[in-house]
Amino acid sequence: MMTSFLFLFFIPSSLALYNNVFQTKPLRNLSTQCQNETDTWLNSIEIFATVSLECLVKKNCSLEELKVLEDNLYAIQQIDSFGQFPGPGLLELKTLYDGSYQECQEVEKYQTNYCYLLIRPGTSCETPFELPLRLAVCLPYSCSPTEMVEVFNQLTIYPFTACSAYCARNEVKKDTSFWGYSIFLMVIAGIAILASLLDFLGLKNTPFLKILYSFSLWTNAELLLSVKDHKPGFIKSLDCLRFFSIFWVVTGHSFSYFILGDTLKPALDFPKHFWNHLLLNAYVSVDTFFIIEMISNPVTWILFYVHRYLRLTPPVMFFIGFFTVYAPYIQGSFAASELNALSAQANACRTYWWQNLLYINNFDSSAGDNLNTCYGVTWYLAVDTQLYLIAPVVLVSLYVSFAAGVTLVMAGCVGSITATYILYGNYDIQADGIGEGNQDNFFDIIYSKPWIRCPPYLIGILNGYLLATYGSRRIRLNWALSLVGWLTAFIIAGFCLSATYDYDKGSHWSWFTRASFYNFHRIGWSFLFAGWYLLTI
Repeated sequence: MMTSFLFLFFIPSSLALYNNVFQTKPLRNLSTQCQNETDTWLNSIEIFATVSLECLVKKNCSLEELKVLEDNLYAIQQIDSFGQFPGPGLLELKTLYDGSYQECQEVEKYQTNYCYLLIRPGTSCETPFELPLRLAVCLPYSCSPTEMVEVFNQLTIYPFTACSAYCARNEVKKDTSFWGYSIFLMVIAGIAILASLLDFLGLKNTPFLKILYSFSLWTNAELLLSVKDHKPGFIKSLDCLRFFSIFWVVTGHSFSYFILGDTLKPALDFPKHFWNHLLLNAYVSVDTFFIIEMISNPVTWILFYVHRYLRLTPPVMFFIGFFTVYAPYIQGSFAASELNALSAQANACRTYWWQNLLYINNFDSSAGDNLNTCYGVTWYLAVDTQLYLIAPVVLVSLYVSFAAGVTLVMAGCVGSITATYILYGNYDIQADGIGEGNQDNFFDIIYSKPWIRCPPYLIGILNGYLLATYGSRRIRLNWALSLVGWLTAFIIAGFCLSATYDYDKGSHWSWFTRASFYNFHRIGWSFLFAGWYLLTI
């Protein structure tokens, strides 16, 4: 009785969805298996529609009719997992018409695949419509993404054309790299377990055991989780800065995924709220790390070129290897998105891993394309390493002559400012990646280049030198000067974080204004922390 109720009450809506989306006609240009399974699905829908209509007219179903409905229910389950287009939220500028990934995977007649079709209005994919709509579909796994596009375009009654498909399940064969890296991981895990056991037992140190203990989880966990006092001269406020800066980075990136949502209007309205600019201008959180980097140990750093490379490179390349080998196997509903960069970046790593090894990956011409660069977030490590290479020049200049060192820092900042103005004038780039201007070149030309990023770093070197030289002489200010200093600091911070409020709401800024903001809000932020916070706390 309950099954009959479900058939008669809920199924008409799914049939209506089918009738609103597709028209039945012979299919062409499909592989044999895809053709057969798609025809089976379409025939089952028609059978189900005919029998269920008879049941509704009679207000009762015979046992034979119920058996027919049950045998063909998979077809309704399949169409029911489609995204409903058009659906609720049309005025919210809905761009994603999601379906049910779980329901699609539960079809038992044959293997199915949950995919998103990118559809554009009109009859051509050349239509100048920058933001395609994404429609979830559930079709036989035997159909390739290209064939799914063919199925939609041949059956749909909508004035839209499917241009491409992105699927949740993609066949990935386990190749030599998969097995080789898996064996490598097991060997490393075995060494770590053995080292941890011997370390726990407290065996006498020998040269061999000292090397082995470097893999000990026991010792490494103790060092990483230690809350003991730092060495003399350590600036305790740096830990606080690191915590809030990394929190800011993560939060800012999380909100940047607004565009991945199913509606566009909330993302367009986000910059219109004043306090949201604390997140929209989170770019300066990265500059905070550039400042801190050269404050931590400014003078003795020159001795550690090799130490830095050997300390940083193995874990970075270890993870890139893990990412390259296993990312294609991370599949699910999110994988069915043109914005999913896992597989594409993993494929890029197979070709361009050596750029990450040499820390030059931010110079790749595809660095601005998140889908064609090897693990894109490592751009920061590349820039940081490149700036490390020039740091000794500044440090030696400061050591030989403080005036010469300051002049070199100022020259570097002026050169960076000039380069920014030239690039903004030539490419008409956005001020912050959101408002008016060319967005295509923002990351590739401005955001990831060391000659643009160097001012905060150079200011950090200068500040680190001052702390190393005069750090024992604490700055003591009376309450009036302290109050003026903190008020000035908050005013600078407020400008850096909110100056683009009107711009992000649509106000026109010339390229010169955009370049000026990009230059001086980062320099202002650097002086705020390097010139006040770190010198007075």
